[in-house]
Amino acid sequence: MKRIKYGIMIFMAMCFLGVNSVFALTVQHVTPNYDSGGPIDTFVSAYLTNILNDIDSDVGTIDSTPKKLAESFANAGTYSNFAATQRGYQGYDLFAVTLGTMFAGHMSSYDVSQLKDLKDDLKNKGDVEVGAGWQAWAMQVGLNTSPWLLDGLYLGLKLGVVKFNMPIGDNKLKVDYISIGAIADYQILKARSITGAFVWRGITVESGLLYQKNATGVILDVAEPTPQTDGTYSMSVDPSLTFALDSNIVTIPLEINTAIRIAWFLNLSIGVGADINFGKSDLVAKLKGDIKVYDNTDNLIEPTTPGYIYTNAGVKGANPKVFAPKAMVGLGFCAGPVMIDIPVTFYFPGGFNVGISAGFVW
Repeated sequence: MKRIKYGIMIFMAMCFLGVNSVFALTVQHVTPNYDSGGPIDTFVSAYLTNILNDIDSDVGTIDSTPKKLAESFANAGTYSNFAATQRGYQGYDLFAVTLGTMFAGHMSSYDVSQLKDLKDDLKNKGDVEVGAGWQAWAMQVGLNTSPWLLDGLYLGLKLGVVKFNMPIGDNKLKVDYISIGAIADYQILKARSITGAFVWRGITVESGLLYQKNATGVILDVAEPTPQTDGTYSMSVDPSLTFALDSNIVTIPLEINTAIRIAWFLNLSIGVGADINFGKSDLVAKLKGDIKVYDNTDNLIEPTTPGYIYTNAGVKGANPKVFAPKAMVGLGFCAGPVMIDIPVTFYFPGGFNVGISAGFVW
């Protein structure tokens, strides 16, 4: 499981790491003040342009508003919001508890060969339709309300929280994520035992309300520009570039599914449906770094007014698709009340999610 977890993190980070060539970042600056026009300020005025040009050549010069990329990450985020799903297991007597993880991706089509040229496409085209999402873990608790509320109605609550910082080489991946939701399933056709070893689980319709807040970002260590010196003073900047996806999305799933249990241990499920999404998602890029001046003994000279470089770029309102049709399949294994399930969903024309869940069904 650790290999899967780190593989997903690295893939998401790679998508962001490739973005540094996508944004046309116009480097801006606040000039530091040291001695009100004296020799230090004269040195800064003479050499600061060289540093700014060096940074500008490093951060890329193509597209400052990659809308396809931003919307793809937003879509993938909504696709991943179904970890610990219990679809295909309705018909239990009392309650069900599942714990799961789910990875999702969004592309223009299901042609995976486009991933091979992802970084080159980002550089050459400036905006590509590719994104990734991951719900690290979620728990869902389901309850059969037949004895006291409505026959065939199953209600569930879901929660997932993730917060971590992870170094990736000289860079850092930061994730702050929460997902909460309520799910309702209703069996319009009850489960039926064909033989002792073969059970049809009936037909179930599902809907609910899922909310997710996702703040995922990568802090990139940009190559330090060549320090400038005149023999008396030297000047340097150590810039960092932050890419962040900030989204608040509400999803209403609409699903109909069925499942069969074969030979007491194998569970196969299939279904169709669509997700209705509301909310907002932004993809932003921020560059910043302090301008520092040293004397000829490498002692830092404190300015009277600090100076720094900065820039902002990105896409506001890069929201996911309002209506996302889908088809679902699942492969599960049961041993008494214990279950392990691998749900897979295909979003058309080029989205998907795949997860793994484990839990108990009574």
